[in-house]
Amino acid sequence: MSIAYGLFFVFSSIWVFLGATEQAKEYWLAQLAFFIMLTFIALWMKLPLRLAVPLFSIWAVGILIYLVRCNPSIPSLTLSWQWALCIIVVVYTTKLWRQGRAYHHHQVENEAYISQVYAVAKHRTLVVGGVEQAYQYLSPFATYELSDSPVLTLMGWLTLEPSLASLRQHMTGTRDFEDSLLRLAAKPNTLWIMHESFASYLQLYTKRHRPASTAALSLVEKQRLSSNPKFAKVYQGNVTNQ
Repeated sequence: MSIAYGLFFVFSSIWVFLGATEQAKEYWLAQLAFFIMLTFIALWMKLPLRLAVPLFSIWAVGILIYLVRCNPSIPSLTLSWQWALCIIVVVYTTKLWRQGRAYHHHQVENEAYISQVYAVAKHRTLVVGGVEQAYQYLSPFATYELSDSPVLTLMGWLTLEPSLASLRQHMTGTRDFEDSLLRLAAKPNTLWIMHESFASYLQLYTKRHRPASTAALSLVEKQRLSSNPKFAKVYQGNVTNQ
């Protein structure tokens, strides 16, 4: 979608430039103002989708209106086309309203789940794998926490953080990934929240990654924090002998 908007902006700007008039200054001032507004929102709120879609739509409609009104090579719209555009605007506005309601529903659901995670993980070391899906649709103006104790993330872009090995060293005394999991599983105050498929993968990983090792990770499901299957569950970690 962003590529389509970009191409539309380029071609419309070339058209305005080729037929440049005094009114073209209004066009470029409007584009500059829109660019400044988008940059500000992107830096401040990371340009969430719920704002990006209507803003880019208003921007595209504004360019079309300018081209129709100020370029003599484009014929004026007939009354039927004007009514058609009004109907399109009403339909699109209704669509945006429904999307806004859906976003709000997902936000409330995800915030409730994160609150549940914080309630069960309070004062406990937390290991998560799949909780990251609940980060979608959250408010850019709020701060969300999973626990008041250290949190070790095993999935998502946070696993690329260079300091993650140092965090494992701080939490378990070793930077090694597999050894740190086994040491966390041996601690009674550790809570594991993850998707069922990822929990199965971790258990299989610790069994097959080092065939000579006699210790393996065992995760037993203990609690569901939501009826929605997309959310991760609570597990109890143990160390078993192979």
